Amino acid sequence: MRLIAQFANYRIQVRPMRVRGLGDGTAETLQEPIYLQFQHDAVMYDNEVKEAKETFAFRGQYQHRDEATPVDPIYRLSVFDTKNIADAEDREIAEAFMRDQIAQGNTDFIIVETTAIPRPWPNYDNTKDPKKIAAKVVEDGYTVQDVIDYERLFGQNRADVIAALEAIETDEVVVVA
Repeated sequence: MRLIAQFANYRIQVRPMRVRGLGDGTAETLQEPIYLQFQHDAVMYDNEVKEAKETFAFRGQYQHRDEATPVDPIYRLSVFDTKNIADAEDREIAEAFMRDQIAQGNTDFIIVETTAIPRPWPNYDNTKDPKKIAAKVVEDGYTVQDVIDYERLFGQNRADVIAALEAIETDEVVVVA
């Protein structure tokens, strides 16, 4: 899940830290905190920037020297991708928390559901066999690099599928239709 905040370097606490004081003056950590630190300098795709500009009301914008043209508000935006959370359980907690925040009316960020590179065909992600995927790409005339980019960035990042698609580019595979 990708999130776009309307503030540069936005940060939110998903789960608080819980500690228990011990009799010897030390403390035992019962629950580690989860913080989401949005990145201002991270890559944002065109569809994400477009959706953010349509959603957020940027108040107090800077103006160019002509004192009439507002400065593009992209300098305010920051992004967080939950794929960066290593622990699967923490990722699920963070995603549920962020969806709950949206439902409660938090307007500091949005969840971007669309991908910058569209899925090659509707049931692409359900196709498991790399040979079938490669054959369909060749038969239907899809751009191989676009399919590889989708698989790596927004798909399941399956090594066998990527290898089959790269084999098409180097003409190592002969697909019989």
